Amino acid sequence: MFIEYNNNNLKEILTQNKGKVIIRGAGTLGKIAINALYKLNIKVDYFWEDDPKKQGLKYCDVDVLDADQISKIEKNANIFLASNYFAVIIPQIKKLELSNIFNVYELIKNTDFKNIISSTDEEIHNFGELKRFPFNQKPIEIKRHLDTHYTSLQTQNSQVFNDGGLGKLNIKYIDLVITERCSMKCVDCSNLMQYYKNPRNSTFEEVKKSVEVTMSSIDYLSEFRVIGGEPFMNKDIGRIIDLLKTFKNLSRIIIYTNATIVPKNETLKSLIHKKVSLDITRYETHKHSINNHEKLMDVLKENKINYITHTADRWTDSGRVKKYKRTENELQSLFHNCCVGDILSILNGKLYRCPFSANAHNINAIPYDEKDIIDLLDENINADVMRENIKKLYTRKDRKEYLMACKFCKGRDLNTPEIPAGLQTKVILENPKFSE
Repeated sequence: MFIEYNNNNLKEILTQNKGKVIIRGAGTLGKIAINALYKLNIKVDYFWEDDPKKQGLKYCDVDVLDADQISKIEKNANIFLASNYFAVIIPQIKKLELSNIFNVYELIKNTDFKNIISSTDEEIHNFGELKRFPFNQKPIEIKRHLDTHYTSLQTQNSQVFNDGGLGKLNIKYIDLVITERCSMKCVDCSNLMQYYKNPRNSTFEEVKKSVEVTMSSIDYLSEFRVIGGEPFMNKDIGRIIDLLKTFKNLSRIIIYTNATIVPKNETLKSLIHKKVSLDITRYETHKHSINNHEKLMDVLKENKINYITHTADRWTDSGRVKKYKRTENELQSLFHNCCVGDILSILNGKLYRCPFSANAHNINAIPYDEKDIIDLLDENINADVMRENIKKLYTRKDRKEYLMACKFCKGRDLNTPEIPAGLQTKVILENPKFSE
């Protein structure tokens, strides 16, 4: 499907094709890709994006078009896929009969980003009419995006080419939920923490068994995303992180935190490792998140621990459980366009296909569907069957192209309304337990 190239011959290939250069995906990976292309003196003509909030605007000083506008461009356009949502993108490309398709993995992998002008520079780009746009991605972010993109490509090739004869089971993300407890009380939490009346920490023993079974069943995992609730509320987090470090088929460990808790002692020591980094969200709605944010970053800097940080402003409005009337096509569309549709979740010894499914099942808010859940602690399931079960859950092989949870989820796609992030509640919401 993809045109083979390297950074030395790419410009020549594009010149021979004589088509417009278009990046599919106006997000962080697209920003990294456009920088890589510009370093090769290759001008990007357009971004192609499904997000209606970006369409008709400029991204990195380049016009953002929708699919209808792309369809009016010559069929010899050169499309660089800077997105991981292949279930949506591939059908679009086939429908538009586009054939000059490039993945951005080789491009980014072989680009030296050290001399990219930072967001504080006001210089004009070599192409004259294009102003220099902000580029503030740390090396760890670039590697993280590149690695997950590569895993997505591997998964795509496995599904399209029937494993390409390799039989590899490569996973992009697994959410490892180590606690139902949270230091904040967000009324619109998409992981449904607002419904837990008696939240508990996962024990080290059940986490250890769950992780060992999972990692022995797959070939490669880009990221374990250690989450909660607030993961630092589990006193065993240091032991859990030390456990995750031991897996050779794991690339990195990301701890998602709301900056309310500053780790210390043994927990802090566990974070000092090349595989580990923190993804910090600062919330203006919570005093501890505000007050401890700088303290947390100071501690991480002092101990040379990798991290990225951002302030939450808007969330998708997806923190409720409700039965929706949807057709099969609508359910499939909801699933394929979901922003967490490529994430597996481990919660209390079970493996799920998405975080909403995990927590909605965990609080008994939706009907039980055995095809959407794998009991990792079931000792009656042998290793070969477990691997096949995980593959079916992840690739939807012999499964419906949506989950039971999709019938009860408002959705987390580009059309889902946005709401202010992190609004707090003083009371636990009534659990929407499922009943026929």
